[in-house]
Amino acid sequence: MPYRIILLIALIAVLSQKGFSQKAGYVSIDDVVSIMPETAKLDAVLKQFQKDSIGAAYKSTYEEFRYKDSMMGKTDTSKMPLSMRNQYRQDLQILYNNLNNWQSIAQQAIENKRNRFLQPLYRKAFATVQTVAKENGFTYVYSKDAVLVAPPNYDLLPLVAKKLGITMPQNQQGTGTKPNQ
Repeated sequence: MPYRIILLIALIAVLSQKGFSQKAGYVSIDDVVSIMPETAKLDAVLKQFQKDSIGAAYKSTYEEFRYKDSMMGKTDTSKMPLSMRNQYRQDLQILYNNLNNWQSIAQQAIENKRNRFLQPLYRKAFATVQTVAKENGFTYVYSKDAVLVAPPNYDLLPLVAKKLGITMPQNQQGTGTKPNQ
């Protein structure tokens, strides 16, 4: 009879410890996205966008500015109706401002394109982190940026990369692959 009580107490202790056991790890979603093969294509996509769309838009804006500027300089503007002269001046001012601010306009367009391209990759990375956490029994997964001190073997990046079928880059292979329980 006493051995049953000891066995029961041991079983309760083991079960209660399993119930309170929490497993935590960390990962940087930015690091996950950065190792995805789709991200490597981003630079090529953005360069092509810059060449085809932004470059063409700049050229078109510049040509329109030159045309309207030449119209104001070559023709006798006194013979132009006042409303047309005013419209040309207003158009020229807008085009001039656009050309002067082209760097920031182009940067904003590129940033918008980058964000549209990266959105699905971030969703995929986040979903994969959730799947890895669930499959490996993690109760908590923190952002790597929020963790000040933690052993490298708590980094989930290798597990997430494996789940995505990605070979870890050499510069990131130093992180652990078996997070502690």
